Amino acid sequence: MTTVNVDRLLSPRSVVVVGASARPESPGARVFAGLKRLDFAGAIHLVNPTRAELDGHPCVASISAIPQEVDLAVLCVPKDAVQASLEACIERKVGAAVVFAAGYAEQDEGGAQEQRRLEDTARAAGIALLGPNCLGFANLRARAPITMVNIAKPASDAPGVAIVAQSGAFMSSLYATMSLKGTPVSSIISVGNQAVLGVEDFLARFIDDDGTCVMAVFAERLREPKRFLELAARAREKHKPIVMMHTGRSSKARDAAASHTGALAGDDAIMRALVAHESVILVDSIDELADVAALAAAFPEAPTKGVGVVTNSGALRGITFDFCESAGLDVPVLDAATVEKMASRLPAYAVAENPIDVTVQAIAEPDLIGAGARALLDDPNIGSAVLAVHAGKEAAEYARLAGPMLAGSRKPVAYSLLGEGAPLSPELAAALRENGIPLFRSVERALGAVAKLTGYGRSRLRSPRAASPSAPVPVFAGAGTLTEHDSKNWLRQLGIAVPKGALAKTVSDATRIAKDIGYPVVLKAQASGLAHKSDAGGVILNIADEVALLRAWDELHANVRRARDGLALDGVLVESMARKGIELVIGIKRDPDWGPVMLLGLGGIWIEILKDVRLMPLDFTEAAIVEELTRLRASGVLQGARGNRPADLRAVARIAATLGQAVLATPQVKEVDLNPVIVYPEGEGAVALDALIVA
Repeated sequence: MTTVNVDRLLSPRSVVVVGASARPESPGARVFAGLKRLDFAGAIHLVNPTRAELDGHPCVASISAIPQEVDLAVLCVPKDAVQASLEACIERKVGAAVVFAAGYAEQDEGGAQEQRRLEDTARAAGIALLGPNCLGFANLRARAPITMVNIAKPASDAPGVAIVAQSGAFMSSLYATMSLKGTPVSSIISVGNQAVLGVEDFLARFIDDDGTCVMAVFAERLREPKRFLELAARAREKHKPIVMMHTGRSSKARDAAASHTGALAGDDAIMRALVAHESVILVDSIDELADVAALAAAFPEAPTKGVGVVTNSGALRGITFDFCESAGLDVPVLDAATVEKMASRLPAYAVAENPIDVTVQAIAEPDLIGAGARALLDDPNIGSAVLAVHAGKEAAEYARLAGPMLAGSRKPVAYSLLGEGAPLSPELAAALRENGIPLFRSVERALGAVAKLTGYGRSRLRSPRAASPSAPVPVFAGAGTLTEHDSKNWLRQLGIAVPKGALAKTVSDATRIAKDIGYPVVLKAQASGLAHKSDAGGVILNIADEVALLRAWDELHANVRRARDGLALDGVLVESMARKGIELVIGIKRDPDWGPVMLLGLGGIWIEILKDVRLMPLDFTEAAIVEELTRLRASGVLQGARGNRPADLRAVARIAATLGQAVLATPQVKEVDLNPVIVYPEGEGAVALDALIVA
């Protein structure tokens, strides 16, 4: 769908309400009332076959009587009249349409067929269709409220939050919450079933819209994941945060995975990893969505340093560290000048360190809360400030005095109350709103929002993408599930370290290979239909000499016959037995929706037990991969816990980066599973002990 068509929907110069009604609560009446309430500047046409006028505005009896090329038709008609109404609008060269009616693809297969017909009709005519099963939209800057939601006139034309939601209820709730917070809203969109226009189409417009500074998204399904990632990258470049709540964490039915990577990298995990790497701020509740969007709209320059907290509660000072640790937010040590400044104003028993406790002295000197916050904002070690006060009668006075001190801060400031259930003073809310300071009903919510915005700021500083490899990638000629031997041949061509070894067709071959590479060795049964060799007894380790090898050869074949009777082996891989190290996994999965993703984590048996993994795009730099490895829960083991030498993470990163670039250049490769990859102490490298490639 082109930008021109989306503009005819969102910024119409003329609107026709099909199904206009005198019943105040009907969709047609509510849309018409909204247009008048916001002083819509364009032409308004009403279609009602039984009325000559409504509220002094003339009506026409049918769509055929409206002028040619009206920009937008609002179809406030029952479902069984929608298709015919849309076709009549097309005859009049209408540019866009909104369909409120439900009972389409969300209901049953019959409804899905009707929706496909609606979609085909709209696409063939170039109609920008919103819905069906939606609550419409409102472009507040264009004074175009095409929705049943009661929209108030905006207080200003300042850049605001664009709300894009699949749920009409969520759209309405977010708009109401933003209005209560005093956060400007540029547009609200309920995309409904996304028959033609979806979340991605509106994000594409808002990224380039000067009137939008933040995009708040509630999505149950993203129709075009790869396009969404491209849009997220554009938004990142333009410093426009996308704050998103995405439901549906249970994975959809997926093909049986031939590797551990396929089993662990589910749809939701892949989505979350890839969008986070494009600096999308992911949240888990509608409250958090509103909190983070409001804070981001108030403070366009996202922080990269930790938080400073000022409070009048000694208990809160202690638990702030717990809150911040849970949220992944650091509490920096204050600059000496800041400590000295606050110590000069506080009682001797007060703590002038971060978090600052101004104690009950704030009752006698109510400006202390604001002064403490101002000192924190002026501190070079601090990226943002949170004021946390008791929700008593003094809170309004603290806010009144603090507001002017903090107004215009480029660093984020959040004012929070201890206790969400306490009554909210109108004077407190007004004092904060006048000075552009967001209010939070709990300290946890304030710190959580600051943590999310700080994470966004830090993610924008990173440049994790690697350049395309200068050397050509070796030709990949396999198909289906490759044997470990064939998989390792390709890895070897890429320069990835694998154990010395060769394929034996006979026991004589095996003894010769073992003699060449030296004992101890390992035997591994090889067949394309035997992805998990250990389960079939097809792997025998620590073979010390030729006598043990002859015995192991017979044992391996007997094991495979018992487990997989009739399976013909391609041969047996004879390899050097690797010395012990830390077992990791490097895996790649090519998701049909989101594209390829890499998985790194603890390998061997631990991958299934601990599931301690990180997901990332394939084109990460070695430095970015090392950083991801340090974020594993078991990173302490890799970094030299209990006196051990740190692991050679750079060697692991080289393998992962090389493999990622190779798979990007080899689209026929669907999955790769290197498990385990043994990593040795720093400077001693890493080796892929087992390998599985699916093409």
